Amino acid sequence: MGSLLGVGFPAWTGGVVQYINRYQGGLRGFVARAHELAGRYGERFTPPALLLNMAAEGCIFRTFGPALSTRSRRTAPAAN
Repeated sequence: MGSLLGVGFPAWTGGVVQYINRYQGGLRGFVARAHELAGRYGERFTPPALLLNMAAEGCIFRTFGPALSTRSRRTAPAAN
């Protein structure tokens, strides 16, 4: 019931997205653990392509207002 209502991941703490960002090993650690769980308990634990791609690129989730976007940890080139 708690997972249905979001109990444990309140929005004011950043919700599930910030839990993933702060997971031991970051997004890569979260994806690795999801693969372990998928191997043991089935495909429902297989991480989606978005998480796989972000982990491969070294990205994290960032929130900007009501929308969710992603941003790389790498430094972006200066704007002209």
